[in-house]
Amino acid sequence: MLHKTRYTQKPVYPSKSRNVHLPAETASTQANHHEPTLAVNPAKQSPTLVDALSANLRFVMSGAARRSLDRSLRGGLKISADFFGICVAGASDPAIDDYLISQLRDLNIKSVRLDYSLPLPEPHEPRLLERLLHEGFNVCLHPCLPKSLRRRQAVDGGTSRGRDPGAAKSTTDAGLNALERLLDRVGNSISMIELGATVNRRRWYEGTPASFLTEYAAAYQMAVSRGIAVAAPNVTDFEPVYNIVLLDIMRRQQQLPRYHSDNLFVERAGEPEQYDHKIAGRRLAGWLKFDLLRKARILHAVSRWSGVSETISTHAAWSLRRLARFSGNIEQKQADYVSRYCIMAALSGVLRQIYWGPLIGQREGLIDDGTDFYPPEIPHVTRYTRVPGNLAGFRQRPALAAFRTAAGRLQGSTFIKAYSGDPNLFVLAFQLAQGCLHIGWTRDGRRAFTTDIYPADQAARAQVWDRDGHRLAAPPRTLSESPTYWIWPDLAEAEILATARSVPGVRFEGSSDTLDYHRLSANDWFGMAALPPLSGSLPPDAADPDLWKPPAETAAFMRHARNQVWRQTSPWIPEQQVVVKKTGASRGARRILQYFKPSRARRSWNGAIELRRRGLPTPTPVAFLQRRHRETLSESYYVCAALDTPHSVRSVFNAYGNGTRDGVTEHVSQPVFFECLTKFLSEMHRKGVFFRDLSAGNILVTIEQSSTTAPEIGFSLIDTARARFFPFPLDRRRRLCDLMRICHPLQNQRRHRLLSAYLEAAGITYRQWMKIPFWYYNAKHRIKNWIRNPSRHPS
Repeated sequence: MLHKTRYTQKPVYPSKSRNVHLPAETASTQANHHEPTLAVNPAKQSPTLVDALSANLRFVMSGAARRSLDRSLRGGLKISADFFGICVAGASDPAIDDYLISQLRDLNIKSVRLDYSLPLPEPHEPRLLERLLHEGFNVCLHPCLPKSLRRRQAVDGGTSRGRDPGAAKSTTDAGLNALERLLDRVGNSISMIELGATVNRRRWYEGTPASFLTEYAAAYQMAVSRGIAVAAPNVTDFEPVYNIVLLDIMRRQQQLPRYHSDNLFVERAGEPEQYDHKIAGRRLAGWLKFDLLRKARILHAVSRWSGVSETISTHAAWSLRRLARFSGNIEQKQADYVSRYCIMAALSGVLRQIYWGPLIGQREGLIDDGTDFYPPEIPHVTRYTRVPGNLAGFRQRPALAAFRTAAGRLQGSTFIKAYSGDPNLFVLAFQLAQGCLHIGWTRDGRRAFTTDIYPADQAARAQVWDRDGHRLAAPPRTLSESPTYWIWPDLAEAEILATARSVPGVRFEGSSDTLDYHRLSANDWFGMAALPPLSGSLPPDAADPDLWKPPAETAAFMRHARNQVWRQTSPWIPEQQVVVKKTGASRGARRILQYFKPSRARRSWNGAIELRRRGLPTPTPVAFLQRRHRETLSESYYVCAALDTPHSVRSVFNAYGNGTRDGVTEHVSQPVFFECLTKFLSEMHRKGVFFRDLSAGNILVTIEQSSTTAPEIGFSLIDTARARFFPFPLDRRRRLCDLMRICHPLQNQRRHRLLSAYLEAAGITYRQWMKIPFWYYNAKHRIKNWIRNPSRHPS
């Protein structure tokens, strides 16, 4: 069969000279240069639907496809010293070239990918290329045809009446002529050339697979005839149907690249270790298990099936805009994901090299360019030829240090094995030239106590560095979603406990040094405490529920019913005021419904932590305490920091309704307050929070006054036990379920104003059926109030 025929191009690569001078391109030099030497018949290379179906079916039926499904980590893997590279670009200011070189030296990165405009590059592009080659960097050259020429090529090259195929040929030849001249000058110096630019995204590439194959055929012969390694086709994301058909056509034309290139993004899945739900939906994601490891191995299987021996990822990044959808501290989260992506990509065992996305950029850059500019039509993954901004505005993000640390620790090491059977905990062992390296981290929202992973004496002998490469004076109390690096001089003493696992059922903040977590445990009580760093160890009686004694007088309670709420001084930090909520044992039908649920205190802790993770304000959790067994059938305690404000949304609503003046209504008009409140609620719902108990009393209000600006209104959510969290924005049904509770105290006219302001903030069109949830909630409360006190509601 055809797929069993193998052809691998093996050009002879001459020695590379680094002393290269690039003269400026001019119109006369273009006119005097000869045409490309390869005659191409596009009709013979245009992929059809039959080609695509045939190639993909042959791959799926092959043994390579079945072998690629293995996700196990294989020991003995040697990570090359040049495994990591980075994408770079210059600017008109030559000082930026100096800054760029100094940053690459600091990263200890030798491999760079440079996008180069054709046919006429900007003046800074040949200057930067010459500088990189002169400084001894291994340059992957990525020629880019301007979008205007591609659009004209796509329009003029059609077969419909009125279009001129000759115009398309001249458009293509302009870029190919410039490429041939460029390769004549630098062919002996670059490490490879990548052909193709997100060819599966027509809106970005502004071409068709047929036009790509036409350009590729001519450029391929230019490169191979000069002994330059070729990488192609630069499919972006994980869409192997394109990789399969394009490489299959290249194989049949005996034009296979040396490297199979793909932009292996995984940011759409969320975490680097997360299964991708975009392939077959969230319900099947856990069954298909398409994570970074499986994606890389499937792409490499496509390489081997088509006859290409090596696979590379030439662009991957994490956009701050995407992270901001469901995260609060987005730059710290970006740094976590950069580290974890680099580690998992290296452990795939099938990638020859990966290039991180733009070094300097507004959304994805490891260095912030200090501007708000982002390409409106073509993203950096397709074309990254210019850095906006200036040196004064550049700012290093935490991701830069995270990338430096991960690359520096991994390159040249040998992977030994992975510990832990817990899917939420990763502990990976590597052999170094001198000593043994462990890299440990957890999935998002999880933590593992160091004492559950290493014996105390063994942990004390390790040298530990954090995610950003800072040496720690002592081993951390917990492993978090930010990787830490542990080094022992001897491999024999780098073992972990068989019982190593993350803390089950408890959520934690990540990428934050503002809280230090302590486990509470004594007799039948269990819990967790969060204290400021360097606050020392907790006293032996920290898990004693008697520390949270309710006040003797009923008037001192903030709430005195089935759940008791009071304020007191923290027994651990005398200067801290806390609010304690004691939940009694469930009774009646509630006892049955909540039998299999966590305690209300633990649910309150998890809800507050998750709100903070998503950047939504809530009082800082301090502790929760519950029984180890039958936790919902006994009392539990939830403790949070006290928020000094007398105002809630309910009190403000009442003040507006009664015409009274308080600290909010005397400074802020009702329309302004409604606008601020609805923006807050819309942001909460956009981040996937279904609060389920959004009464007006569960939103506290703060106001900051200034003599020069308008008062700033802030909101903080309390009573978080019922909240549910989703990895997508809420649908209209869940939004209205929250809104019907907060609108209940309002009269119809003011309720309509609040709902209209919310719909405007959320970008939702009003429909008449949206009144139904409010009618239902009004009727429910009338019935509930009548049952409680029928004498007040005569028939």
